[in-house]
Amino acid sequence: MKYWTLFLGIISCIVVSAQKASSPAKSKQIFAGFSFSPDYAYRVLKNNGGDDFAPQIINSRNDMEIGKLGFTAGLDISMNISKLFRVEAGVQFSDKSYETRKQEMYYQQPPSDPLIPVTAKFIYNYQYIDVPLKIKLLVGKKRIRFTSAAGVALNFLLNANTRGLFEYPNGRTRKQEQSSTYEFKKFGISPLVSLGAEYKIKKNLYVKMEPTFRYGLLKTIDRPVTEYLWSAGLNIGFYFAL
Repeated sequence: MKYWTLFLGIISCIVVSAQKASSPAKSKQIFAGFSFSPDYAYRVLKNNGGDDFAPQIINSRNDMEIGKLGFTAGLDISMNISKLFRVEAGVQFSDKSYETRKQEMYYQQPPSDPLIPVTAKFIYNYQYIDVPLKIKLLVGKKRIRFTSAAGVALNFLLNANTRGLFEYPNGRTRKQEQSSTYEFKKFGISPLVSLGAEYKIKKNLYVKMEPTFRYGLLKTIDRPVTEYLWSAGLNIGFYFAL
């Protein structure tokens, strides 16, 4: 409940500030559309409980793990609240993942059994339903308008799993997926910012391109070493004036 209170407080401040900073719009025009953003996702590791070994674990994982491409896609609806400002909300599906580098498997004796893998790589997947709400500033009066936006997204975890990719002495590869046994947090809050532009294709049809950055405020799991997910991507959308 406290997260909902925090969220509503943040959005109220954004809306009030935008309304004070602009003159009333002559027409509260409404837009609806869809968007897709290819994202580069990763995480920030932090010591969550003062564990003596946490710094070594963090350093080891930072050396071994790298970011991975994911995506965010969904439906958007927005409304002009003035000549300069627009409120935008939506419902989206997001895939945020990161992975390990390919690792050589070491054994006391070189493996001759074709059932024993010689390399392994692990991918950590998180799928969320996101509910973003943001305020957008639009500058320009012609077909092209430049935009900047700030807001927050509520993140509802659908699934967290680990996928292993194994390679064997004979060159065969195998994938193995399993749901995580850890208790991941089901809810998160991600502030987001973007800069970009929108183009009026014809009377009621628009396209937008917005480089966007998102950062999770809440840890994903309550363990001695926890993580905070972030992503950066190019949000591309088409929408219609209703």
